[in-house]
Amino acid sequence: MSFKNKIVKGISWSAAERFLNQFFQIGMTIILARILSPSDFGIIAIVLVFTSISQALIDSGLSNALIQKSRRDQTDLSTVFIFNIIFGLLIYVLIFSLAPWLAKLFNVPELESLLRILGLSPFIQGLSIIQITILTIKVDFKVIAKASVTSILISSVIALYLAFLGAGFWAIATQLLLHNTINTILLWIFVNWKPSLVFSWRSFKGLFSFGWKLLAAGQLHSIYVNSYNLVIGLRNSSADIGYFNQSSTISRFPSIGFMAIISRAVFPIQCELQDDKIKLFDSFKNYLQLSHFLIFPLMLAMAALSEPFISLVLTDKWLPMKDYFSTLCIAYCLTPIMVTNNQMLLVNGRSDLFLIAEIIKKIFGSIILLCTFSYGIKVICIGFVIYNIFDSALAIYYSRKTTGAGYTIQIKWIYKSTISAILMLLAIIFSTSLVNGDLLKIFIGTIFGISTYLCFCHIFKTKLLGKLFPFGNV
Repeated sequence: MSFKNKIVKGISWSAAERFLNQFFQIGMTIILARILSPSDFGIIAIVLVFTSISQALIDSGLSNALIQKSRRDQTDLSTVFIFNIIFGLLIYVLIFSLAPWLAKLFNVPELESLLRILGLSPFIQGLSIIQITILTIKVDFKVIAKASVTSILISSVIALYLAFLGAGFWAIATQLLLHNTINTILLWIFVNWKPSLVFSWRSFKGLFSFGWKLLAAGQLHSIYVNSYNLVIGLRNSSADIGYFNQSSTISRFPSIGFMAIISRAVFPIQCELQDDKIKLFDSFKNYLQLSHFLIFPLMLAMAALSEPFISLVLTDKWLPMKDYFSTLCIAYCLTPIMVTNNQMLLVNGRSDLFLIAEIIKKIFGSIILLCTFSYGIKVICIGFVIYNIFDSALAIYYSRKTTGAGYTIQIKWIYKSTISAILMLLAIIFSTSLVNGDLLKIFIGTIFGISTYLCFCHIFKTKLLGKLFPFGNV
């Protein structure tokens, strides 16, 4: 199969899996938000801080090291699998032991039992890392889609049933745990791979020399992102955490979700193009242009329509989150720049630069969080926008060392769609100010927004739709 057909097929199945997964997940979030209280989501958000950090630790960056390695064998795979089991168990023991202390720290007694149960989730998910890695290397996202969609459907039905019975936050906890458990079981059934009882220190050292930098970078990012919930949780009620967490979850969905769809398929293909710099550069350029062309206007539109969207979809009890939501949508406009540039560092094997950039960004981000947390959640969200601007600038600075595409070049790639999107934002704000009613505002804003954006893209001759696939001549 040619690179062109391979990447189109990979992106198609990756898109299907991610879209269906994210669609059902966000649908579940919305339905549960209408049934449960902000406090229920706030309690779960605190638990997810520690399970997210645990999951990042268990992965250890070794899966990306396996993908990046041109020649991998059964010893490599088994070594990573055994490491994940041992390390995962150690992390669960730590969570189990700290659960009572954390429950007292946040003054939420329910945290003790929740942490001890949901703490198993990262370990269970870690059991399927090798299967997912194998399928990713093969660009076979059809199997991943089957397992993921099946598991989320089953777990969601059970969670909804528990929510209607009045289970509260336990409905969310059940859904999270069941999803990971069923998904892991299905991947073991679908993927024809069994571990050998072999652990090679030589293999581990080779993979870890690349992966430890990703582990450190991943942990810095995970701790930084989750520190928002921690800081808000220590100074505010569980309802406030719920408002912020829902704002973050829903605003991340379009940008992070879309980039995950594309990057997961593009990354292994780009790794195969490491020796063909012209094709790799062309792939990078189109990847950035197209993702920015789609995501930047979408996030601005969501920011402009935040109030009618929240009122209509989540109900008025969630309206206190509208300012948080709109501000975070603006922050996530820049996701394509960050993801595409960071990925080029990994494709070219420069995990050292990736780690250096992550350290600098997280120091800067931590300073912003420390300066804003005492002024309330709104100011914290504004600080997150500033962090994302800095993140994007630094990502470009380091990636140009491997791509040669600096600020001027990348701005030329995306400035037309950026201007078109800003004019679209103004059109949405103006058009929605003329009508009343949440549904009508969303309808009018969407029609005016899309029309304005496409009109100015045509005026500026932004001809990207015809190049939506296959990301250059790869």
